[in-house]
Amino acid sequence: REKYPDAKIYCLVGRNSAILLQKCPYINGVIPFDLEKRKNIGYVLSIARALRKYQFDQFIDFQNNRLSHWLALLSWPRESYGFDNGKWGGWLTDKIKNDVTAIGPVEHQFRILKMLGINYNKNAQLGLWPSDMDVEHVQNLLDSEWLGHGKNIVGINLAASEKWGTKNWPVEHIARLCDLLAAENMR
Repeated sequence: REKYPDAKIYCLVGRNSAILLQKCPYINGVIPFDLEKRKNIGYVLSIARALRKYQFDQFIDFQNNRLSHWLALLSWPRESYGFDNGKWGGWLTDKIKNDVTAIGPVEHQFRILKMLGINYNKNAQLGLWPSDMDVEHVQNLLDSEWLGHGKNIVGINLAASEKWGTKNWPVEHIARLCDLLAAENMR
């Protein structure tokens, strides 16, 4: 958004994850995709037709799979950016090799954005934009679990996809972190 303040930015995302971006101030809209229908050619073509109506100048493909490369092609953007995975990545107009794996996922995605002149900022943070209803729901959940107000609570994502080894932390590291947090009176 900082690089292109006047651009109209839309995010194509799985239907179940779309709610996470509904209040994102950096995008103009969310285009939900039903991942359960990804093998239905009619459905995929209907999404491609919907994408073409946006008349995208640029399509940035962070997924790096056949379906996302295909949707990039079928949306007819002037430029498409992503990783050349040796399969259908050749359909992208601007691509880089996906040959660096020992970096975190955010920095990894910034390799694509660098082609657009958007550099990785080590101080950048991921964000969520909860609604008032979301905040109320979380507070009710914490209250129901006797965590309420004023407690030090830490959430830990224990694992991710096997595809991304850099996202998975060894179990003994997680156990040690839990011990350290508990010693600081954190749940």
